Order: sequence, then structure tokens, then C-alpha cells
Amino acid sequence: MRRLLTLLILLAALALACNTLVPVAITETPVPLPTATPYPTATALPTATPRPTVSPTLATPATPTDLYISPGDVLIHPEPVLYSGDVVSFEVFAHDGGHKGLSGFPVAVYLGDPAAGKELSQVRAGAYGLGGRLEATFTWVWDTTGLAGAQTLTVVLDPTDEIQIGDEDTANNVLTVPLTLLPRAAEPPVEQSAHWLTSESACCVFRYISGTAAERDIASIEAAADEAITFVEAGMGRELSSKLTFNLINRLLGHGGFASDTVTISYLDRDYAGGGLENVFRHESAHVLDRQMGGTRPAVITEGLATYVAGGHFKYEPFAPRVAGLLAQTRYIPLRPLADDFYSSQHETGYLEGAAFITYLVDTFGWDRFATLLSAFQPAPKDSAMLDAGLRLTYNKGLDELEADWLASLGALPPDARWQTDIADTIDYYDTVRRYQQADDPSAYFLTAWIPDIEQAVRRDITADYSRHPAAPENIALETLLVRAGRAINEGDPATTGRCLEAVNAVLEAHGDFAADPLAHDYLLLTRVALESGYEPQRIALDGDSAVVTATRLDGSTALTELKLTRTNGVWRMN
Repeated sequence: MRRLLTLLILLAALALACNTLVPVAITETPVPLPTATPYPTATALPTATPRPTVSPTLATPATPTDLYISPGDVLIHPEPVLYSGDVVSFEVFAHDGGHKGLSGFPVAVYLGDPAAGKELSQVRAGAYGLGGRLEATFTWVWDTTGLAGAQTLTVVLDPTDEIQIGDEDTANNVLTVPLTLLPRAAEPPVEQSAHWLTSESACCVFRYISGTAAERDIASIEAAADEAITFVEAGMGRELSSKLTFNLINRLLGHGGFASDTVTISYLDRDYAGGGLENVFRHESAHVLDRQMGGTRPAVITEGLATYVAGGHFKYEPFAPRVAGLLAQTRYIPLRPLADDFYSSQHETGYLEGAAFITYLVDTFGWDRFATLLSAFQPAPKDSAMLDAGLRLTYNKGLDELEADWLASLGALPPDARWQTDIADTIDYYDTVRRYQQADDPSAYFLTAWIPDIEQAVRRDITADYSRHPAAPENIALETLLVRAGRAINEGDPATTGRCLEAVNAVLEAHGDFAADPLAHDYLLLTRVALESGYEPQRIALDGDSAVVTATRLDGSTALTELKLTRTNGVWRMN
């Protein structure tokens, strides 16, 4: 995958709102399945951790002062388990212990001992992603067809000794990685038969994976896209030059998607960073129409415009009262530092402020003048300088003066407790989502997201990277708690939001111990009962000693089912 394309994809990852539709009508009557196919969990695997463990071949110093690699510096995809027949990728992280600015050196991955000469691939390391990690990325370099059982990989940094200064100790350049390929027959049947499907609507082309929620809901997805893009074209006064292509994946990445030449959206029932699909379509089509104009813009304007046109980031939101809420809670980020470090700033705050500032400009000076601003930006060393110069050229006022005027207008608004609570809960919610991803699914975390080339994936019909994900009972329990918290925000129920987030954070602080919180413990017990009966929970609603679990069948059916459970004498049972 070309480095430039990768960077563009990652920079656009934050642009998306989230992505689930209201689930389809529930029609199936649950029937306990004592002989259901066992659900694949992390505890059933040969290793105890969700991904293959990594052990160093040789001991490394506590504080190396040259190039080195450490245990945990190799991530293997797809996750969390591998089956015979998977086409496997690797992310290899290197450390520049001497701070020499090392980059561009080779990294090799071997099957077995390097002396045997079975090199899988060799690529060069460089800064990768929004996090800027020193990394070598190996995309789909190992076809495991015909292999099974225990395997050993060896990773070697700078195998040809190109680095003369900054890599004095080559012994700490080597890492062995033991892993297990489970038999092909152990892979869930729906994964074995998965392939890419295509459909088309008036506005768009859709590519999605068979046997997923996207296939089930494709008709309503197409209708939502057509309506959303018509809305955006009318609002921006221009039309798309060609149909958009949307890739609908069955795995949450970042906040719900990313964009390059096509747009990829996470579409799944247990979308624990959930929002409105219509907002995603509006946001992304606004980006496309903006790019059709050409030119360069500060990220705060690019993302703020897409959010402004969509009417909100993850949902509809009145921008001014929510920013007033930020000010009241001292969470507001001044526009200069926000512009210069937009994607690393608090995500929800940045998008909200960008949209609210644009709303002020449009309401005060008109849309036509703002459209002139979009063409007025010139490259500058910092985005804040680019923004300031464009504003001066268009409005005869600089960034600081316009920001002061805008903040004064916000200060004149009457306090609105509802939106103050909403923005505080939203920030806490998404911060917790990201904390969960960092702890339990780092490949989904936006700064380190695993985003391989989906164009190549479709051509080669590779689906596992876009569908398989950590799904042990512990993952499901935490994710359904997050789903409940997100729904409570939209319902205006801050008490439930706070309680669910408290439960998730308690477990994360306890390093995965669900005994740390009684609500989290109940969610884990309910998850296990459902799994043992042949169902995978997507949402859980708990009310005292009663619970309703909305689930799909483990046999691959995507129909949603309501399971009713009751706790009697401390034990949860299916009704």
C-alpha cells in the first residue's frame, strides 16, 4: 500500500460519524439451544491473550540506546485468532532508542529461523498513522493455506546492516513470534463462506460482506444514502461529479469509518461508538463535494464544514448551545491550538467547535462569503497561520478578533442545562470508547487503527480483516455497556449514561476484572447465558432482576431476536 494513500486514509479516519441504522424488526422467537455450536472465545484458544504472544529471542537492556524491538512490538492481522487459509499481515514497531531520527531502514519477516531462508517479506520502516509510530507494515504477505498448528515467525530489524550510527547492538533487533493456526474447520461457517457483494442506488455503489448486518439491511442503507446525499447537494449548491462508493464493514474501526477514494463505514449491530448512519453519509459526501473544489484548507475548516453541513457529527446537534456548554465547563479549546493540532485534540470538542465557528461565520456574513473563504486559503507553516490569513483576506478580521466576537455571542446565550449535560456526557462516552479500544482492541483505536487497502481486499476477496475482531464474552459485555451508554445519551438519560461508563471504566482500571463493578458483572453473566444458548448479544437492557438481550444467532443468521432473562436466587436464566 502506498505510504501517501495510507496517510490520507488515516487522516480522514476522524471525519466520519458513526454508523448503525435502527435495527430491523424483531420477529424470531428465542429457543434455547443446549447443543449450539461452541462460541469461539479467547479462553478456548491455545494462548491466553486475544492475539499471539510475542517473546524476545535475546534479552534486551532495560533502556536501549540504539535501534531495538521489544515483546509486544508485532501485531498480527486478522485478529484475534488465525485459521489455516488466512492471508496474514503484520505491523512491526521499532524503537529509535538513540533518538537519531532513524527511518527508511529495512525490516524482514521470516517463517522459522532466518538461516533457513524462508523470508515472507521485507519492507522499509517509517512514520505511520496519526500516532507517527516508527513502523514497518506488511500487508497480506503470508498465505497460510495448507498450514496448521504451531508456527514460528522471526522479525529482524535492519537485516542487511544499513544503519551505521544508531544500531550498534544488533542483538536487540531480533524477535521471535510463536503463534497457532487453528484448523480451517474451526472457523465459523459464515466466515468461511464470506465474500464481497455489490449493489447500487441512485447516488452510490455499495460493497459489503455476505452474512453481515449490511447484507441484511442493504435496502434501507441505500435509501438513507440517497436521501442524505440529496440533502447535502442542495445545502452546498453543487452536485457530485460521480457516484460515491461506500464499503460497509462488519468491524468497528476508529469512530466508525475512514475515507480515501472510497468511503469505508463500520456497519454492525453492536456498534459501541454508534450514531446515525444518515450523518455519516452527509458528512462524507460533504467532504467529497469540498474536495471537488480543489485547494487546501485547515483541518478545523475541512472537518467543521462536513459537520456543519451534516447538522452534527455523530447525531443532530445544535452547535452554539453545546459550545456554550464547553465554555461553562472550561473544556473549550482555543482555535489557534485546535487548528495546529486538530486530530490529536479531544475529538468531539474539535469537530463541534469547527462546525460552530462556521455556523457563526455563515450566520453573520452569509454563505457566499464563506464559500469565498474556502478558496482563499494558501499553504502556511501552521494551520493557524493559514486560517488567520484566509479570514483576514475574506472578512478583514483575523482569527483572534473573529474568535473573540464569536465567543462574545456565545456568552450572550442563556445557559442550557440539557446541552451542557449532553456535551459532557458525549465527551466522557467517546473518551471511554477510546480507552476500551486502547486496552482491548488497539487495532480499532483511531491513532493506531489497522486500515489495509480495501481496494485490494475487494479484488482479492479478503474479508477477515474487515469482519473478525475480539469477541470474547468480556469484549461483548463491555461493548454492550457502551452501546447502552450511547443510547442513554440520545434518550436524555444522564444517570444511565454515567452508570454504564462507570462500570466500563471500573473494569478497565481493574485490568479486566469484572468483579470490580456489579453492573459490569451482571452484563458478563447475561452475555455468557446468551452465548451458551446459541446467541450473541448485541444490546442489553437491564432492569433489576429482569433483562432483555437483543441478539443474533451464533449459527450465522443475522435476524435480531429478543431474549428475556430473569435472575432468581442470584442466577440468570432464560425465560
